[in-house]
Amino acid sequence: MWKGTDLGKAYIKYTIATKQKEVDAALKALKSNSKNRKKLIGLSMEPIQEPRQEELSAYVLLCDESRCVIIDLASLHVIPKSLYEFITCSSFTFVGFEIADTIAPRLEKYGLVCKNVLEAGPSFPKTLSQLLSLRPGDRRTTVGVLSVTN
Repeated sequence: MWKGTDLGKAYIKYTIATKQKEVDAALKALKSNSKNRKKLIGLSMEPIQEPRQEELSAYVLLCDESRCVIIDLASLHVIPKSLYEFITCSSFTFVGFEIADTIAPRLEKYGLVCKNVLEAGPSFPKTLSQLLSLRPGDRRTTVGVLSVTN
């Protein structure tokens, strides 16, 4: 299920989940990743328009420091309970660009609402210690760099 790619400085495992059991297994792996002690999850959602579908579908991307899960919502008939529980879990902080303005409204169309969001933008913390000093519920904290270093 997991494939890998070497990015030079990091090796990332990824999977594309198109069935409920694949979504369940992938999210279980993200939840139980012992390397992600601070429970930060990268979040993105990319809309897609399938040629034979009238409704807008989307890919949901969830990543921690060593795994990336791409969930193809168009291939699922219902939103898996595991995805709902993961997105609404208050133990994780979801980090991304334009979550409040773009991603959150898209997720809400599927009945998914993130509990903790760290918005990326111009004044994002430049070090890991600055990032970790933020409260989990801070919604409009912003980012200036793409990577956070120790």
